[in-house]
Amino acid sequence: MTFTLMGICVVVWLLQTFVSAITSWVVMTPAVAGIQPWRFFTAPFAHVPGSLSHIGFNMLTLWLMGRYLEPILHARRFLLVYLLSGLGGSIFQVLLADQEGWYGSSLGASGAIFGLFGAYMVLAWLTGRSLTSMWVLLGLNVAIAVLFPSISWRGHLGGLLVGATTTLAITWPLLRGRSEHPQRWITLGVVGLAVALMLAVFLRYTV
Repeated sequence: MTFTLMGICVVVWLLQTFVSAITSWVVMTPAVAGIQPWRFFTAPFAHVPGSLSHIGFNMLTLWLMGRYLEPILHARRFLLVYLLSGLGGSIFQVLLADQEGWYGSSLGASGAIFGLFGAYMVLAWLTGRSLTSMWVLLGLNVAIAVLFPSISWRGHLGGLLVGATTTLAITWPLLRGRSEHPQRWITLGVVGLAVALMLAVFLRYTV
């Protein structure tokens, strides 16, 4: 699944690079996402057209995190964490947008990748492993976000929180929670999170 996600990102990036109009249709822009909701899902698979550093760094990080997480979560659950993290990154850009951010655009897999960071932290906590390396990595990313204000910290934060919450909903019934019918509790947790995110977006656009 990790290589499939990487392949989709690379194909979308190539299409953006050679067909410039595509980018304007897939980026996350809070002001228009309310009437063009596909942007919540497409932006995490898009990258800056022609930027090898943007696509390259994100794909390298996705590969590194996927090598560790996918064997533990298995393909379907890994995909679920990734997709909900990407969606969470887009949603937090809407929920936390200031006036400038409301009309600004963002794109990239980093929100979903931060969700994988969150997944790693939850799994490390549940299994009693050290979190030192992840705190260092997060610290470096925070420093980069401060030095380069164009980076969407809202998307990173949303991805991190949603990725951690999704992983907790998936793993807690198996490791620490209900021993009977764990899949029922997993489904309830994930569906509850998805509904909460959609409700938050609905209220942001209507209230």
